[in-house]
Amino acid sequence: MEVYKTIVLKLLSGFVYIFSIIQVAKKTIYSKNLEWSNWAYSDYLISFPEKYIRRGILGEFFLQIDKDGFLFDTIQRYVFFNFLIFCLLLYFFFKKFKVNISLQFTLLFSSFGLFHMSTYDVFYFRREILIFNFFMIYLFLLKKLDNNKINNFLTYLLLFLVFLIHEGIVILIFPFVLLGLSKNKDNLFNLHKIRFFYLLLLVTSLIFKGNYSDSKIIWDNINELDKLAMGVPPSEFENLFGAISAINWTILQAFKLSFNTIFSGNLIYWLGVSFLAILPIYFCFFYNTNYLNKIRYKISLFKFDLLPVIFIFLIGWDWGRWINILFYFAVLTLISLSEDPLKDFNELKISHLSLIFIISFFSIVPECCINSQAPRMLDNFNRIFESIKILIN
Repeated sequence: MEVYKTIVLKLLSGFVYIFSIIQVAKKTIYSKNLEWSNWAYSDYLISFPEKYIRRGILGEFFLQIDKDGFLFDTIQRYVFFNFLIFCLLLYFFFKKFKVNISLQFTLLFSSFGLFHMSTYDVFYFRREILIFNFFMIYLFLLKKLDNNKINNFLTYLLLFLVFLIHEGIVILIFPFVLLGLSKNKDNLFNLHKIRFFYLLLLVTSLIFKGNYSDSKIIWDNINELDKLAMGVPPSEFENLFGAISAINWTILQAFKLSFNTIFSGNLIYWLGVSFLAILPIYFCFFYNTNYLNKIRYKISLFKFDLLPVIFIFLIGWDWGRWINILFYFAVLTLISLSEDPLKDFNELKISHLSLIFIISFFSIVPECCINSQAPRMLDNFNRIFESIKILIN
């Protein structure tokens, strides 16, 4: 029975890789239209407006390698090949760290896996896919080289690259970087220097966050064909659009969006999304194993480094993205920390696999914006308060 189970899971896992790559290829390099997010596309158009600003590195790179200034084909190729590399790295990462096939299947078919990404057009085109690729290479090198000085250099390099790609994800990845380093006790003596570098990156991102003038320069320099590709009509060419318009948002403006999310009455949906992330992690690593006890001490060392993650949820309403990013960082880190995969990774039963598969198959994780309306809960509270005032008076 176990032999047949292994064969079936290997075939299904192979199907997911091939199916996902083909799906993304059809929507990128073989598509003449933009079939994924207009907002994410505009995010790739952010470049340097004659000076450094946050998130401009990829857009500047595309401008330098593109021949005609119309970045559509260049960005489509980047999205596909970046996702292809992600799939390949994920496959070899599983092999290198001896992840059993039931765990592979669970992660691939989870609500955050390759199947959902490619089928429901979420996440595969985002900046974080490149960061996942760097993070897998980083964790592999930590295991392979096991040299304190080289590991520290790789850590600084990784954090700097993540900072250039998306400054907010530096906060999300930092505690997992520290956990990855904790596998070698000698690395723990240099944490104060790494934390200082981390804070330096955050301060730099605030200094070079960009303003309205920067947004306007970037937008005006974008090829009109790229604007059309995003669905912006010629009559709106003068108006800022998408991620470019968000460059000059203040922290207060960003907080208001999350405030609306919290008090919209839809918070329960995000708790459901969190459950979809926790469920496969629990069954793969902590159900019927002692793995949590083995790493509990390491996690306790960096519990305060996890606190700033809350800040990201308060200033950015892309909660689906943040949960997806944390899911992959957690999974990859848990895999890399294991010293005995046969004991630490759970060999899931058919009943567990079926449960996770059914729940995942009938769920779609949105990147953000389950709600776009005003905070209705506050409206209700206000009406109740006014009613009480009338009764008292």
